[in-house]
Amino acid sequence: MNEFPWLSWLVFFPLVSGALILVLPGASGRAIRWLATAASVAELAFSLPLWWRYQPGQPGWQFAEQRAWLPGLGASYHLGVDGVAVLLALLTTVITPIVVVSAYVGPGATAAIRALELGAVDLVAKEDERGAERAGGCSDGGQ
Repeated sequence: MNEFPWLSWLVFFPLVSGALILVLPGASGRAIRWLATAASVAELAFSLPLWWRYQPGQPGWQFAEQRAWLPGLGASYHLGVDGVAVLLALLTTVITPIVVVSAYVGPGATAAIRALELGAVDLVAKEDERGAERAGGCSDGGQ
């Protein structure tokens, strides 16, 4: 499998960009903001293929990766996503640049973060009516 390791990139790129931000001098606030914004937009761009390449009818994990982590100990890490995980990854990468940019404005950042939290919780809490009916659950909003 010669496919690009999308999930490893999405997991480790924030760590690398965060380390770069940490080594910048504290007085260079403008450079820190620029790097944080650029890194969050790059992360968003690299998450988009998850949406384009995800195949809803395919069973099992997609974009699956398995890499040796500590071979001497027999440790490895496994990454893969299903439909919900793809949406949550995309939600995270869409929200991050918005939060980074909203931090520039000071007091407005709190309101922006609360609104984004509402959207995130709302996405997770949505009830799929067809799924609820198949599972024997309530599909009328709990009534």
